[in-house]
Amino acid sequence: MAFNATEFRANLKHGGARPNLFEVAITIPDSVDAERQVRFMVEAASAPAYTTGFVDVPYFGRDTKWFGDRTYSAWSVSVIADEDYTLRKAIEAWQDRGARGDWGTNHIEQSRGLQLYTDATVIAYGKEGEKIRELKMHNLFPVNIGPLEFSWSANNQIQRFSCDFEFDYYTEL
Repeated sequence: MAFNATEFRANLKHGGARPNLFEVAITIPDSVDAERQVRFMVEAASAPAYTTGFVDVPYFGRDTKWFGDRTYSAWSVSVIADEDYTLRKAIEAWQDRGARGDWGTNHIEQSRGLQLYTDATVIAYGKEGEKIRELKMHNLFPVNIGPLEFSWSANNQIQRFSCDFEFDYYTEL
């Protein structure tokens, strides 16, 4: 079968989804300023990866495979740093509150109304500006904040850092 460019174009709906038309929203506990910055400063994100396990069930001398539990990989974002480091400081403070050494504190703080787990959304837009997909990660918290790189040879660049979040599950809105 010969390649047919016309058929290919006809099957690529609306010319294909564009990975640079997106927005991220993360509710950052106790930081309204940082929460406002998220949609502008998160320059790269992804739809979360997941794996579905399986269970072997023996039946008449053979193993049959059944769907198991779904597990999610950490969700990573790349963030542009401003000179005040507003977003980075807010994420660091959020992680510090959840990772204190006095065990059990995070559950006590939640009962006092201090939020440690929150939600985040990734919205994909079409070329006309319409929402084409929206994913919401539930019960999210930061687990890894990447380094801030400093270099005398880094001219004409804006500083960036990565951040990984764990979450319970995601839904499509």
